[in-house]
Amino acid sequence: MDRVDDVSHLAAVARRLSQTFKPERIAAIVRQPSAALAGKNVLQTLAEPDGVARVMDALDQGGSFGDGK
Repeated sequence: MDRVDDVSHLAAVARRLSQTFKPERIAAIVRQPSAALAGKNVLQTLAEPDGVARVMDALDQGGSFGDGK
């Protein structure tokens, strides 16, 4: 995957987060551990090779973010 693809995928995650959560909550949500992401936060998960897909899957499943688990 090249850098353009990486940016495109991250932009899709950002759009999805902004459609799902109140904009003023997103910064806190992406930093809080989540059971939907195996106890990692969104930023940690996005840094992993399959992170974009895992975050999008969690959003598709209605995963609870920032639940501290």
